[in-house]
Amino acid sequence: MKKVVLVIAIAVFGFGVWYLNKESGEGNEVGVNPIVDRQFGGDDIRLPDDTERSQDQRKDPDTAAKNTGLENELNSSDLTNEINDNNQSELASQTIAEPVIDTADNTANIVQITYPDDRVIAFYGNFYSSRMGILGEYSKDQVLNRLTDVVDQWQSIDPNTRHIPAVHYIASTAQPDPTANGLYTLRMPPGQILTAIQMGKEVGGVTFLDLQIGQATLLDEVRILEPYLHLPDVHLGIDPEFAMSDDEIPGELIGTIDADEINVVIDYLVRIVRANNLPPKTIVIHRFTENMLTNVSKINSVPEVNVVINMDGWGSPELKFSTYQNVISNYPIALSGYKIFYKNDLRTPSTRLTTIAEVLGLDPVPVYIQYQ
Repeated sequence: MKKVVLVIAIAVFGFGVWYLNKESGEGNEVGVNPIVDRQFGGDDIRLPDDTERSQDQRKDPDTAAKNTGLENELNSSDLTNEINDNNQSELASQTIAEPVIDTADNTANIVQITYPDDRVIAFYGNFYSSRMGILGEYSKDQVLNRLTDVVDQWQSIDPNTRHIPAVHYIASTAQPDPTANGLYTLRMPPGQILTAIQMGKEVGGVTFLDLQIGQATLLDEVRILEPYLHLPDVHLGIDPEFAMSDDEIPGELIGTIDADEINVVIDYLVRIVRANNLPPKTIVIHRFTENMLTNVSKINSVPEVNVVINMDGWGSPELKFSTYQNVISNYPIALSGYKIFYKNDLRTPSTRLTTIAEVLGLDPVPVYIQYQ
């Protein structure tokens, strides 16, 4: 009898270990020892209801009312648990070593984006987290094969536009607790960023490095990425949702960035482009409320940097179209993006994803499509 009980106990323990490993993503070839990721409260996080929205000084009550039911995923993750020894010291101290980057081959096989003749199709996420997007859900080969398939679908439906695959990697993730630097943002180690860049090359496309800056200064965080931005196929993403002032915590309210801050970054990128004889850079800025990005009309237009405003709220197609109208179409935005959430866009009451044909019917027609 004791032997039977012991066998059962061992079996139960073994199943438990297998399940935890499965949930934490062990075996994912893209990341190094992916961890158990925790969103701010998990999948139940939702935007406030209309009453709460109207009390938030960062949201226009009229816009909030128009977007009833459109919820954005608070997609940051606490990445400080269960990281292997090689990465834990870097992530804990945030004193990340200078990456070793070969910039000698800047002219070979460059994928230069030309808007509006080209459209970027990007897969989004972080290799440590299965909840933050498709990049952390599957192996490298699976991600790149799926991305190629999606690009082919877009190309077949809109053959007059060249569709460029992209890996959109979250290079710093906002945190609900203070990080070692006290700024509520966790910077990813060079090995992870270089993996994203290499994947972009392998799929014949480009890479975007996304910033969730917490309480940090936007330009300071961009400067940390400068070695990568010297590469011709590396571009920038900015997520104002997680841009906080000194007394604010990511996840407790929606962040905001002003055009003045964006213009400082644009000037910085212009210098990099000119000094290194690079093709134009693209900045993708996420937006699902008007106040996430203020004074949009004052964003500088320069030939060295293209600015794309990406509508990244989730919900049913009808709700997403409404938000697109409010945060994109109603503004003087020349280059726009549209985000499709494979999971959150199917949450009740929504029953389907936005189709390619529907996206192509938007005004302005998006030049950047992001899948999470």
